[in-house]
Amino acid sequence: MTFRTLRACRRATPWLLAIAACSTFVSMSGRLAADDRGLLRFDSAKPYLFLLLDTSGSMASKPGDVMLPANGDDPQSKLYSAKQVAYNVFSTVSDVQFGLATFNQDGLRVRGKHWLYNAAPGTSATVNASLPLAWPTDNSQWVFGTFFPAGTQDVSGNLTVPAAGTLGSPTSGVSLSTYRSALDRFPKLQVNDDNGNRLVDKSDSSQNTVLYIVSGGKTYQYTLSRVTGSANLGDSPITVQATVRLCSGGACTGSPSTANLTLTLVTAFLMLEGPAKQASATLDNQTGVWSYSDALQSWAGQSNKFFSGAGIEGNYDGTFTNPPLPSSGVQARSVDDTPTGYDPYRSTGGCTQLGS
Repeated sequence: MTFRTLRACRRATPWLLAIAACSTFVSMSGRLAADDRGLLRFDSAKPYLFLLLDTSGSMASKPGDVMLPANGDDPQSKLYSAKQVAYNVFSTVSDVQFGLATFNQDGLRVRGKHWLYNAAPGTSATVNASLPLAWPTDNSQWVFGTFFPAGTQDVSGNLTVPAAGTLGSPTSGVSLSTYRSALDRFPKLQVNDDNGNRLVDKSDSSQNTVLYIVSGGKTYQYTLSRVTGSANLGDSPITVQATVRLCSGGACTGSPSTANLTLTLVTAFLMLEGPAKQASATLDNQTGVWSYSDALQSWAGQSNKFFSGAGIEGNYDGTFTNPPLPSSGVQARSVDDTPTGYDPYRSTGGCTQLGS
């Protein structure tokens, strides 16, 4: 009888595994081709599958970090696709134990909501016949909803919101040819919750939006309003009145030109626009036009906090306290005084091995 040594068996193992894999593939190829989730099914017990969902700001963009009109609620966004795939899997697989987690964001909260509308066909003809500047045009996409707070800037830093619902001034208008996309994405007609039910109703009034726009070398005051009792945000279509006055010498007292604009609903969404680059440890980076997000993340576990592989990882949003530092058998870490947790990334102290 011939016996193989352990070393010989180790040399043979790759070939044995390859043969086994090929045999398994031939026998399962038909089933795998139809449904790869079969890989998760076992006869002995339900397997455990843990999913970690990326909820950073870049997930609101299209693969390649391309901005989408509805940001993370756009069907082409990475976040929307990830949620759709997770839902499809969870709803059709019953013999797998699933776990789900996202990045730690204890301070996550939502401060606003927005709606995306398309200018209806015929808008260009209406505008050209009634207003002194050609905006919007057919199929222009406008954003409506929560106003940007004063001080909000576009991602270039060239535009700054002087007051909520206002952009520009009579002496410093916004160029339509240069900043058309910023004007389109500037939120319009924030709703007043007049009846206090926290819903958007026809009976709720809207706050006017005032834009100072430069077109053809002239500055215009462009005011948008809505008649209370008419279709409100979330309805389709809605009618918005545009009133335009010529500005001169710091005053906009020209005769008004008016037009009723009809817009059709595309979708409701949360704006996740900017900043374009991570400005600090607590500001996530998105791809958009304005440095504004409806979702405030208030966390610091981003690109400056890669997983260190050192063991216990800290919680960097400052709202959670880790248990006492271990004293033996593990790596000692400096304490991050700000978030009161372990921080293997701290610039001083570092990690050292303690004796057992």
